[in-house]
Amino acid sequence: MILTEQLLQTGMFIANAQLDAYVKLMNSNDSTVKYGEKHHIIPRSYYKLTKQKIDNSKANIVKLSYFEHILAHYYLSFCTNGKLK
Repeated sequence: MILTEQLLQTGMFIANAQLDAYVKLMNSNDSTVKYGEKHHIIPRSYYKLTKQKIDNSKANIVKLSYFEHILAHYYLSFCTNGKLK
């Protein structure tokens, strides 16, 4: 669970079932999705809040279908705290 640990280390994520579902979705993304959107695994808002440069690397971006992208933000709403929520 390297991604889970990485997210928890930011201090803005909560270890719960929604985080597990978010990580599973990020790890199972299908880069061959024909119609979809790019999603930052560690959200851009985290970098803005911490005044860091936004990580636009391939390691932090996945391509999700439209439904999966909505689902990712749904999970994020339940596994983040503070201003990121």
